[in-house]
Amino acid sequence: MAVIVEPRNLTSGAGELWSAEVGASEPSDDEINLDVDLTAVANEWEGLGGTNDGITLNVSIEYFELEVDQELDTVERRATKRDVSVATNLAELTLENLRRTQNGGTTTTGNGVKSYEPATGRELAQPHYSALLLDGWGPAHQRRRCVIRRTLNVAETSTSYSKDGMSLYPVEVHGHFVATNIKPYRVSEGIPAAPTP
Repeated sequence: MAVIVEPRNLTSGAGELWSAEVGASEPSDDEINLDVDLTAVANEWEGLGGTNDGITLNVSIEYFELEVDQELDTVERRATKRDVSVATNLAELTLENLRRTQNGGTTTTGNGVKSYEPATGRELAQPHYSALLLDGWGPAHQRRRCVIRRTLNVAETSTSYSKDGMSLYPVEVHGHFVATNIKPYRVSEGIPAAPTP
């Protein structure tokens, strides 16, 4: 029997990134088809603006192999590490986004000037974690939302200023342990309404 392709399960389209404090309220499942800024918890989330070259969500799991002398094949595997990450280039070079790439620091606004100063000392040694929400598309033209509840950017902040290319902040945000009773991330998507007869 041939594989049956369901075109409605194919998807594409740009996603959006939102940031909040660890422990922030997450949009409810009832709000899955609303833009994040229209949800009841919109005031807890801040959009990161435009991105360049897509947004990549990656979940990798490392396994330890259980082997015995009597068998050539790996008998079983046990998970030893999981890493969830999001990589993109932030296209809006705001000082707020610079602060996010540095996992902390201070942004201040004065008389006609805004400034950023990086974290130092203990604040640098214990960086500021944040929650990250990736809002994109799933099958059947429904919204898919991934909330990574405790993240840290590990990418080097390197910005090029040239006449023939955009200046960007590259980010590679990795998820971390939250608590024994809280999962590190959650993916949810809308379900299309059943057709009316």
